[in-house]
Amino acid sequence: MLRENGAHLECSSVQLDGSHTPAKNGGEAVGYQGRKKARTTTALFLADNRGQPLACASPQAGNHHDTHLLNALFGEICASLEAANIPVAGLFLNADKAFDPTAFRQECARRDIEANIPRNRRAAD
Repeated sequence: MLRENGAHLECSSVQLDGSHTPAKNGGEAVGYQGRKKARTTTALFLADNRGQPLACASPQAGNHHDTHLLNALFGEICASLEAANIPVAGLFLNADKAFDPTAFRQECARRDIEANIPRNRRAAD
């Protein structure tokens, strides 16, 4: 679907974020998230500049932070885009300060992605 509609996407900048979703009926990737007081699943999503979802990484247990296995999961997202003939090199990626680890910034640089991520002063990299 992405390959067929790539011309309609607005990839001048892309947005990366995670989502914790309650998993009321269980499942394979479920963990207790104290902040939500529920068992949840978390997933990373990438959207274009208009909010159109582009790719989603494999779900992870919700007891993990968004940065758990971040480079590997981001690799899945990049592979999905490349399979749809959407180049990742040159993307301008926006994310919140939860995505500030140095290793992720280095992964973006390795892929020639401009990471627009505010510094997280509380994080001990």
